[in-house]
Amino acid sequence: MHAAAIRSAGGDVAGAIASTRERTAEVTKEWGLPPPYSDLDDVLADESVSVVYICTPDAPHVRQAEATLRAGKHVICEKPLATSAADAARLARLADEAGLLLAVPFV
Repeated sequence: MHAAAIRSAGGDVAGAIASTRERTAEVTKEWGLPPPYSDLDDVLADESVSVVYICTPDAPHVRQAEATLRAGKHVICEKPLATSAADAARLARLADEAGLLLAVPFV
């Protein structure tokens, strides 16, 4: 669903990270993507990636979004962005200061 939405908006999916290495390999093959990234650090080091779409369980959203923003990449994060208003405000400030997009999609 997420890959289809990105592609329908004219974006390219550079890769994916799933819950396990095995699932990542399956998803990468299923979606016709290049060889899989091993972790978020690999994604953040890839200069061709400008936007990271976070659709993990809720708990790591803040950590992943903050790392992505600090790497200079835009963030689209599934609900909830954070589990506290203070964390959400901190991420919003960080994005604003860096001139980056920080968005939560609502269909």
